[in-house]
Amino acid sequence: MKKLATLLFLSVFSASVFGQALIGTTNITTTNPDNCSDTWISVNLLLYCSNYSYTGATITQSGSAFNVQLDYTVGFICLPALQYPTVNVNLGQLPPGAVTVQATAYLNSTLSSTGAVTNISVGQCCGAIAAFTPSEDTICVGESISVTNTSTGQDSLKWYQDWELVDTSFSPTFTFDSAGSIALTLVAFADTCNDTTEHLIQVYAAPEIDLGNDTSICDGTELQLSIPGNLNNILWSDGSTSSSNTFNAVGTYWVEATSNQGCSGSDTISISAILPITDVDLGEDLLICPGVPTVIPSGGNYVNLFWSTGDTTSSITVSTAGTYWLQANAAGECTGGDTIEVNTYTISPLVFIDAQDKCGENEVSTTVSYSSYSWSDGSATSSVIFTDSTAITLSVTDVNSCEQIGSFEVVVWDVPVVDLGEDTDYCPGEELTLQSNIEGAFYAWSTGSTSSLIAVISAGTYWLGVTSDEGCTGYDTVVVSICVGVESVKLPALHIFPNPAADVLNIQQSTQTLINYQVFDAQGRLILSRRSVDTKVALDVRTLSPGLYFLEISDALGNRTSTSFIKE
Repeated sequence: MKKLATLLFLSVFSASVFGQALIGTTNITTTNPDNCSDTWISVNLLLYCSNYSYTGATITQSGSAFNVQLDYTVGFICLPALQYPTVNVNLGQLPPGAVTVQATAYLNSTLSSTGAVTNISVGQCCGAIAAFTPSEDTICVGESISVTNTSTGQDSLKWYQDWELVDTSFSPTFTFDSAGSIALTLVAFADTCNDTTEHLIQVYAAPEIDLGNDTSICDGTELQLSIPGNLNNILWSDGSTSSSNTFNAVGTYWVEATSNQGCSGSDTISISAILPITDVDLGEDLLICPGVPTVIPSGGNYVNLFWSTGDTTSSITVSTAGTYWLQANAAGECTGGDTIEVNTYTISPLVFIDAQDKCGENEVSTTVSYSSYSWSDGSATSSVIFTDSTAITLSVTDVNSCEQIGSFEVVVWDVPVVDLGEDTDYCPGEELTLQSNIEGAFYAWSTGSTSSLIAVISAGTYWLGVTSDEGCTGYDTVVVSICVGVESVKLPALHIFPNPAADVLNIQQSTQTLINYQVFDAQGRLILSRRSVDTKVALDVRTLSPGLYFLEISDALGNRTSTSFIKE
């Protein structure tokens, strides 16, 4: 419990006294100080931490008052332990008379405490006493002051301006040629010692008044002149007393004024001539094609030119709409100017359009009509049909002869070339397979199958549609006839109409013999059968569903033929 109490005490102690460096007493250790020897002071302090570090003293003087700054540093943590150091500081040779000394303590560059003011009487150790009084302590550059010298006991005198020797007489007159706070110092010498005194002389500069160089003015204009507004007693050559003035005639003009410190300044300027203004004419406003470089000439013989574009040439080239101006002057004349408006024709942007269905060919055109067309393939029409994918370029010209050039990537998708082979026969009991010659596509057979091949089990007309990934479809058709063991013979002079048929399918032949008529659907199923010896037969197809059908015709001799028709 006792250790815990001790820790709590130290913690509270550290938190409450951290950052304290207190000055106790300040003593002058030099007995009867005078201005011929060094004076020392002794400062007693109370420090609350054992890890304070003394880094030195800084002495500053303001008149007869001296300040001694004692600097200490400490880390983030204070190690509690009281210290009572004494610091001795050499003040050097102090001026004779009443002097005050005060000590201050700083901890980590922050004021920690301030000691009491100690009064010292510094004696005069030299027989010479330097003393003088200036007639003025505030003057203007170029003015002079006199001094009343009251020095005593001197063998010789030396006068200094900012410690540059300027005179050795008893009571000289001083002229100051530059502005500033100038130390006028008198050193009185006696035997082997000397005494020094000084006065600060504040020298003010005359006000800076600059009306500029002599000049000429332009016809119809005035010369605007002004001086700083904080000057007093302003007087112009025409009697005006304001800070600004204007003149518009040939002549010489002056102004005088004084500063707040009473210093006078003046300046003079002459107007030597009245010059004419150069006539600048850029012509009528322009209407140009966007982006087409157009030259704007200056239209005159000028010695100086300055365009709104920053150019200084006799002409400029522009390609965009805007307001352009030129400032220029002929020899011996004042600058004139003119402005020209450049506008651009409204053009219809060159935008390409092409067909949505790009299977086998692609027709490319533009969204608007132009006066002329020049395609990179040599075409000069408003639209061109392409059968292959290619990159094309088109140059068009509108009614204002404004040209545009654009490029376009033409895309043409290939249509699958389907080949099912030659027409063939199907013999019952055998296998007949029809297969696509294209792999990896979408298939649609007349039988409804979607595979790449089908098995044929009946005569008929079979077709296949093959669709590519782009949606382009190619077709092929093959006719499958029934074999009879011998070569099939086509029936002569057979005529079938109409095709497509809506109600009746008419069949006409040239010979009168028994004929067997059979109608199969796209899947090879027998739908309708009829026999007749007539040369003209009408098959009623009204009950059939719309679609593709196959008609097989045979006679008693085994001759047969087949064809397809469409039921509407």
